[in-house]
Amino acid sequence: MSPAWLRLALFIIVLFVNLGGWFGLLLIFFPGLVVMWVGQLVWMLVVGFNQSAGPWAFGISLAVFVLNTLLMIGGSLIDNVLMAGKTKSSGLPWWATALIVIEVMIGGIIFTPLGGLALAFATIFLIQYLRTEKDKAKAWEATKQLGIGFGNAALVRFGIGFVMLISWLLLASLI
Repeated sequence: MSPAWLRLALFIIVLFVNLGGWFGLLLIFFPGLVVMWVGQLVWMLVVGFNQSAGPWAFGISLAVFVLNTLLMIGGSLIDNVLMAGKTKSSGLPWWATALIVIEVMIGGIIFTPLGGLALAFATIFLIQYLRTEKDKAKAWEATKQLGIGFGNAALVRFGIGFVMLISWLLLASLI
């Protein structure tokens, strides 16, 4: 890719996409890992997986992209497992867990991310309260488990996003 200013402009744009995706991981419903991956895909396609720098550069570029693809897929799957697993362990049925996930996405868009979370917590409390014959302690336990699941998932997503960001930055700055 030539001239140098064009490569620098692309680097800055993809860097902002990656940072936006990474910080977006703090939002429950935002697919930040996918956003980061798409930015890195654009980078790789435009620079031709660094083939012009030689076979070693192509191999490293391909390895980093494959690693980040696997991290994106694994991070997206484990995210759902961590969020849903904690609520399931508190006795909440799968249909209610699915309702909560949908509610967070839709509520997060309509009522802001915090509003979506508040709606999810209120819903899970109400569902468990009614299911357990108005036992506030069991309803609160399910609500607490949802919060722990959201927190664990956010930490894992943020860590995976950090690895994706650093590996791409190292690749882009070295080659």
